[in-house]
Amino acid sequence: MVSKEKTKKVPYYRKPENMTLEEWQVALRRQFSEKQNFNITNMGEHPVFSDFKVYNPSSGKSYKTAIRSNEFGDNFCSCPDFKINGLGTCKHIEFVLKRLKENPSNNKYWVKTYVRPYSSISLKYGNERKVYLRTGTTNTDKIKKLRTTDSL
Repeated sequence: MVSKEKTKKVPYYRKPENMTLEEWQVALRRQFSEKQNFNITNMGEHPVFSDFKVYNPSSGKSYKTAIRSNEFGDNFCSCPDFKINGLGTCKHIEFVLKRLKENPSNNKYWVKTYVRPYSSISLKYGNERKVYLRTGTTNTDKIKKLRTTDSL
């Protein structure tokens, strides 16, 4: 759900004393995303947990932004900032999340984690990148059995 509170502006040139460096940088990206005029196209079938094309009309550039969860670090963007910042987010992810959360019909999707039919191995982004297995709804028992064997 979207908070109706007005968020306090974060200074660009000076890290606030009450924030870690990472919290400050994430807040800056969220703040910057609010000023953007990106166009979003859902390239998948799910209204929220999907791949989105984020187009910036000012630069003419597009990036693929994958929304997989409301959990921090589960999403992905193909932009250069996401690839190098180590934060697990960028202005494109923050923009898409904000837009999706502004739509009241999407509230039901944020309540529980979306489980795809297929299983996949992914990276969890953020301070510490981790490889993890997302178990889908197809062949769940086989995947769980493989996960507990020494062969992985």
